[in-house]
Amino acid sequence: MSVDPIFSFNEDQFNQLFPFYILINQDLTIQSCGNSLKKIFERPPERLFFDHFSLKRPANVPATFVSLCGVCKQLVVVEVNNAFNDILRGQFELLQNSNQLLFIGSPWFDNMTEVKQHKLTLHDFAFHDPLIDLLHVLKTKDIVNDDLKQLLITLHRKKSELKKATDEIRDIALFALQNPDPLFRIATDGRVLMSNPAADHIAYFNFEGNRYCREEFWKLIVRIQTSFDTPFEAAYENKIYSFVCRYIADHNYINVYGRDVTEKEEVKHDNRHKSMVLAKVAFDQTHLIRAPLANILGLINLLEMNKSEDEADPAVLSHLLQSAKKLDAVINEIVNLI
Repeated sequence: MSVDPIFSFNEDQFNQLFPFYILINQDLTIQSCGNSLKKIFERPPERLFFDHFSLKRPANVPATFVSLCGVCKQLVVVEVNNAFNDILRGQFELLQNSNQLLFIGSPWFDNMTEVKQHKLTLHDFAFHDPLIDLLHVLKTKDIVNDDLKQLLITLHRKKSELKKATDEIRDIALFALQNPDPLFRIATDGRVLMSNPAADHIAYFNFEGNRYCREEFWKLIVRIQTSFDTPFEAAYENKIYSFVCRYIADHNYINVYGRDVTEKEEVKHDNRHKSMVLAKVAFDQTHLIRAPLANILGLINLLEMNKSEDEADPAVLSHLLQSAKKLDAVINEIVNLI
């Protein structure tokens, strides 16, 4: 395509210089357009110029070839009839040799998002186009904004992770503080390193018949403990505690977990007492109740055999009374035990 007798360009070269050009003939039919301009449309514009474009500046220009020739050599603003109503800024030039109108211009975008929406890249613009400098700035800005967004997302994620970890640490700490059973952490020499509120008030321990202050007690336990898995019991005032030690090798200290077993021990004591009572009842039933009962039954048999006589044998009556009294005493003793 010849633009001027002095210059001669092929279509590819012309596209590189003016990627958004429009060439129209006298009946306003679009004969050719730039490859970058074609991307703005779903289909390449092939009908009349005013079917695809509207003249915004200057305004109120009649839709004729002659009228378009009249706006040559001035700034022209063309609106594209597409979904985005894109704006092209440029100028018309009359090609006298072929009696055609050539529009040379470029679109105007405010941000890189609009460029991406049209599936355009910086390579779709001519190198001499001043818009490309702005697009470079906008692209750099978008990159920076994207980096900032990613940084904010990362910071937010880290903040959430930190909050979660802090909450877990707090819950773990509260778990120990709220535990109603005593917890100790002692050094391998028996020194108390830490204790929870349930353990703080314990000033001494009764252990194997002796009383030890708290520090002496744990030093003793460290010396005599042969297995950290073996539980042991110690008392404080009216409470009985069962303790288990766990050696934490990574930190070289011992965690001691206590449990109040007072009620359990009382139940065991009651069960032992009841077992003793039941054993005594069984013994009394076997040895003490059966003997007087056998006597009474025998004496009753004697009375039965001698019932024809006018008077009962006084000796039999005396033995019967004594056996009944013995049986009554044994029964009262059993009742008192229960």
